[in-house]
Amino acid sequence: MKKGKKRRKSGMFVIMTAILLCIAIVVIIVFPPSSGKMSSFLDENGNQIEGSISEKIHVDINGTSLGMFVTAKDRTKPVLLVLGGAREFRNIFWNKCIRLT
Repeated sequence: MKKGKKRRKSGMFVIMTAILLCIAIVVIIVFPPSSGKMSSFLDENGNQIEGSISEKIHVDINGTSLGMFVTAKDRTKPVLLVLGGAREFRNIFWNKCIRLT
């Protein structure tokens, strides 16, 4: 009886370890580590496009610090700032990753 319990415990340990490892791999693939720097707009030669902007900034509005991504291929074009709730902010990740155009 003792050997059977020991085998079950070690088998469950292996299964739980494999499940946790799979979850960790999925999390790393879905949410890869980031340096926190925005990627620049590049031309076909790999050089940064002159006049482009790509930055992450924080602005205090009414005592609240708000983070923003400012990206444009041409600085002279106007920027449309859309302020939304936390649910809308999550969509930025998916819009950047799954770009259909």
